[in-house]
Amino acid sequence: MADLTFDGPYGVYHSIYDTHDWVAKVGDPGFRYHVTMVQLWGVLTLRLANADALPLDYEPYADRIQEFIREVERRWHATGGAPATALDDVRAAATELKHAAAAFNTTRDEALARADAGTIERLNRKLITVERALLDSDGIPGRPWYRHQIYAPKYTYAPEVLPGVAEAVDSADGPRVVEQAARLAAAVRRAAAALSIKQ
Repeated sequence: MADLTFDGPYGVYHSIYDTHDWVAKVGDPGFRYHVTMVQLWGVLTLRLANADALPLDYEPYADRIQEFIREVERRWHATGGAPATALDDVRAAATELKHAAAAFNTTRDEALARADAGTIERLNRKLITVERALLDSDGIPGRPWYRHQIYAPKYTYAPEVLPGVAEAVDSADGPRVVEQAARLAAAVRRAAAALSIKQ
């Protein structure tokens, strides 16, 4: 997942003034920021398309999952919920993902150093399956069309992290927290298995 953005003071958001004319004259005269963003996306696309080994790293992804767990736990405690021990298994699964990613990265680095095209191709094929492993065919309760267990949109434009668990926490539904945490842990373990170099 990538979220490329320019940040700063911006007083207009989906208003009647947010027109092409306003952007051209006030918001981004000369469309310099627009052009720069398209160039950044283009460089990123070329980097992905021309890489011998796909430059995806799931070690920081696993770290982010751990941060998301802490965020959801804070929300759970803020609502007066019971200790979120159900998330202990998710935490363990994220650790497994990090270890699998570290071993994967070592193998990939060694294959790149040897210019081992066969191994690199095999590893690239494995990387393609990781995000798919994070999907759950039943989706998020109430919104089954969102199947990714790490990210989904809220009912606003904002993203929700660990959406099944987070929405159960927000509903103060303890049994659903446990059930969603189990589904999340299973998805993270599938991702770790997808990265496993032993397969």
